[in-house]
Amino acid sequence: MAVATNTRVAKKDATTAYAALNYTDGVRIYKTSNCGATWSLASIQNSITDTVTAVGVIPNTDTVLLSTCSSDTWKIYKSVDGGINFTLTGSRTVYGNGGIGKSAFCVLGSGVIILEIPVRETSNASSFYICRSTDSGNTWGYIGMNTAYAPFNVMSIIEVASGVVLAVETSYINTGSSNVRVARSTDAGLSWYYGPLVSASSLSYISYTQLLNGKVFWVVSSVQTLYYSTNLGATWSSKSIPLNIVRLTSTKNRLIASTTDSKIYISDDEGTTWQQVATTSNPIIDFILF
Repeated sequence: MAVATNTRVAKKDATTAYAALNYTDGVRIYKTSNCGATWSLASIQNSITDTVTAVGVIPNTDTVLLSTCSSDTWKIYKSVDGGINFTLTGSRTVYGNGGIGKSAFCVLGSGVIILEIPVRETSNASSFYICRSTDSGNTWGYIGMNTAYAPFNVMSIIEVASGVVLAVETSYINTGSSNVRVARSTDAGLSWYYGPLVSASSLSYISYTQLLNGKVFWVVSSVQTLYYSTNLGATWSSKSIPLNIVRLTSTKNRLIASTTDSKIYISDDEGTTWQQVATTSNPIIDFILF
C-alpha cells in the first residue's frame, strides 16, 4: 500500500498551486485551480523515490521545481508542463546524513531562483552551498556559504526587497548544541552574512513572514519569542509571546500562526496580542494565502 509521508506546496498565481507528496512508491503531484478547495492528481513520479524537501513554482507559469534528498545525493528536478514530466537539472553529493527533511526555494522578483542545501559536501563545515539558477532552473550554480557552522535544516527563505534575501537555518551539527540563526544576502544570493546564534530545540520549526508595512518577522517553535526587523533583516529585535509557533505567515498587516498545540491564531498588532480562530488536527501547517 502506498503511504504518504509529507507534503510540500507552492503557489503559481492567485488561484492555482501545486503540491508534492512523498509516497512509498514515488512522488505524487497534485494541482488546485480554485484556491485549494479541490485538488486533482497531475502525475505519479515512480522514478523519483528520494524524499521531496521543497517545491517551487515560477510565478504565473507551469514550471514546477522539486528538491529531493537521499542518504548521499541532493537533486533538483524541473517540470515545464505542470508536474506531468520532470527532468533532472541539478545534483550535489552530500556528506553523511540521510535525515534531511526540509529545504526551501525562493524565486526572486528578478527571476533568479535560490535553493539552499542544508548539508555539507565533505566533513569540512565550510563546504556548504546555495544552489542558484538564472535560467529558470535549467542549470544551477553553487555558491559557497563560507561559514564555520554546518546547518542541518533550512526552514524558510524569503526575498524581503529587491535582491535582499533572508534564510533561517537550524540545528548546527558541529556546535554541540541546537541553534538557529539568520543568513542574509543583499546581492540576490551571491554573498551571505550571518546574525547571532539563538538557542533552540533540535526539533524546532522556523518560519518567516513580512507585513505590508515592510516589517519582517521570524519565529522558533521551541522558543516563545517573536523576532522582528524594521530594516529588512539587517538588525533584529524581539518580544516575548505566549505561543509556541510552528508556522508563521501574514496577509497585509495581519500575522497568522499555527502552534504546537494545533491551533490557529491571528494578530493585528504585530504580535503583541493574539486571538485564536481555529483548531486543527496537525500543528505543522504549510500556509498558502491566495
